Amino acid sequence: MTGDMPEARRCLNELLGHIFFSSANDLDVIKVRAIELVILISRAALDSGADVSNVLYLNTKFISAFLRKNTIEEVCMSLTGILKRFSDETAALGGVKHVDVITRALKYIKANINRRITLEEVATQVFLSPSYFSKLFRDEMKCYFTDYLNQLKIERGKLLLLDDTLTITEIVEALGFYDQSYFNKIFKRLTGTTPKHYRDTRGLSGAG
Repeated sequence: MTGDMPEARRCLNELLGHIFFSSANDLDVIKVRAIELVILISRAALDSGADVSNVLYLNTKFISAFLRKNTIEEVCMSLTGILKRFSDETAALGGVKHVDVITRALKYIKANINRRITLEEVATQVFLSPSYFSKLFRDEMKCYFTDYLNQLKIERGKLLLLDDTLTITEIVEALGFYDQSYFNKIFKRLTGTTPKHYRDTRGLSGAG
């Protein structure tokens, strides 16, 4: 939750040591306790501002993967990877000076990611002028507001593209993009591939 990955890994290692000791190295018991850890980590990610739909998707993916692990070492490696993946979902606000403003802004953005929102709209939500909010956001988040918004939308879009029941047109509308050509352009710029190619390869290959 604080964005301190070395400390998070240290805590994880301590918990794993306790699990191994109390489980007498029984792999099935360790898997159950590991799944409990995944849920705990995901809750911490949500409390830190992670997107709910992303966390739910990752939870399902990780828990399913645990059932296929055959060794304690594989479980340990998976948990370390999960910790890193969930930390990537959270807003890294450890060094942010105006943490209250940024937290409120990010929460509003994520809650309204499925429609068209503007910098002016978000600035109003945090009681700042658009120009001051724009500068503050850029200084604190190290990127422009529009770039952050597009990155968030594309990450959501990558998940939606794995749902074959949705057309790309429906996904474009669900993300609040103006049109499909603009969505394709932003998606290609941020991922290196097209939405169609990403869907066809289930997100497992690079640009093509």
